[in-house]
Amino acid sequence: MQEGRIIERGRHEDLLSQGGWYAKTYESQQLEMEGGEVDA
Repeated sequence: MQEGRIIERGRHEDLLSQGGWYAKTYESQQLEMEGGEVDA
């Protein structure tokens, strides 16, 4: 959601392949959990 609006919708795999907000957020969280650096 962004400003109270749904910006992406779909299955996990589909959202990752689209490379949008969901994918970027997911990748960022994965890097944090692995102790890597996150580009803001």
